[in-house]
Amino acid sequence: MIEYQKAASKTKAAEATYMIKVLNSKSKEELEEINISDITTTILEIKKVLQKSNLINQLETKCQTLDISVKRFHSKFNVLN
Repeated sequence: MIEYQKAASKTKAAEATYMIKVLNSKSKEELEEINISDITTTILEIKKVLQKSNLINQLETKCQTLDISVKRFHSKFNVLN
């Protein structure tokens, strides 16, 4: 399940980055044709996806670090027994 979420997060981040590039390359008329009246608000919403993706990556890194620390502690603790 975690691997699936990681892959989905990376895919969404890539899509969000692409969407921002596309939106920035469109004229006001082209944006209106696809029902985007406020590019700033739209891009801010897309950036939320990127922020969530970055948060997930940071949490995963922190969890891995904590897991390593717990394993080290556990191995040292077992020596005492």
